[in-house]
Amino acid sequence: MSSMRWPARPDGDGMGENGQHMVEQLSVIRLMNVLLSRRRVIVTTAVVALSATLIVAVVAPRSYSSTVSFLPQDRSPSLADLTGVVPPAGLVLPGFSDQSSAFYADLLQSEELLRRAVLADYDVVDDVTGGGARLGGARTLVEIFEIASDDPEAGVERAVQRLRKAISTRTNRETGVIRYTVTTRSPELSRQIADLLMRLINEFDLERRRAQASAERRFLAARLDSVRADARSAENRLAGFLERNRNFRNSPQLVFDHDRLQRDVAFHHQLLTSLAEAFERARIMEVRNTPVLTVMDHARARRLPDPRHLPMKGALAALAGIVIGIGTALWMEFVARSKVVEPEAYDEFVNLQRETLSGVRGLLPRRRKGE
Repeated sequence: MSSMRWPARPDGDGMGENGQHMVEQLSVIRLMNVLLSRRRVIVTTAVVALSATLIVAVVAPRSYSSTVSFLPQDRSPSLADLTGVVPPAGLVLPGFSDQSSAFYADLLQSEELLRRAVLADYDVVDDVTGGGARLGGARTLVEIFEIASDDPEAGVERAVQRLRKAISTRTNRETGVIRYTVTTRSPELSRQIADLLMRLINEFDLERRRAQASAERRFLAARLDSVRADARSAENRLAGFLERNRNFRNSPQLVFDHDRLQRDVAFHHQLLTSLAEAFERARIMEVRNTPVLTVMDHARARRLPDPRHLPMKGALAALAGIVIGIGTALWMEFVARSKVVEPEAYDEFVNLQRETLSGVRGLLPRRRKGE
């Protein structure tokens, strides 16, 4: 298609600077004329982009997802909740604090958790590779993903990166529900990975709570010894007072001293009882092996593959093709105009382009004869 004819630039200064600026600028009408004259380029680019995207989407292997949703249970009671005793200022007591939903989302992407998932054994019997090979027996994800590497550690790291991309997480801040989805080419493999991740999260949570309970138990044990000593000291002071003052009811001062010593003994007894109860509960939490996460949706091997979203992909591809086509059309029109208006600059551009291509070819390795 021939280039559009551009109106000649008027000579003379009769139009002034504003008139010359209007002539030099490409108006909206001229821009539309350029696009309409190069409509074949735009349409062809959009069709090619749309066709290529749809072909790749249809030919690509189908993927299968398995989703698990769970809700962390209410936090385990801490020392303050168990005893009702307010700790002294500046003293931080170990306890079982809540973990936010973002914590579990980060945990699912952590290196340690994913490495354990990669090195675990999976019994996969359906198609998981692009070649359609049927895998049987226990295999790690390094073998299932067919990651070839001379360095075993590098192979594990690549498998971790691939698994991290296969996991997507969503959290609901209002309800606290955490959902994660594992997507692979095998429905059974997706289910097994999702199940294993849930077990690993439960194990991590149990170990963390046991560690906190162990720290609280040690703290309470030391505190119990101290409170017992204080309680015995308070009892001894009250016993000594009673031995020295067998008839103290007639003296207001002695009655006041007796009541103060008795309140001191009662306070230490109450504190001792509360600490002893908290100590026993911490010992129970230390050996607790029940799950601390409530699973709402268990992992399943889906029979139906994930949707391809062809309409959305096609629309985006067509839009991208149109944008690229418009850019190509404007560039072609610019080159055609430059060839007519500024032939010397155009010839220089062509020569520089040839020199650049020759330099690039010189950098590429040459093939030997006979190869």
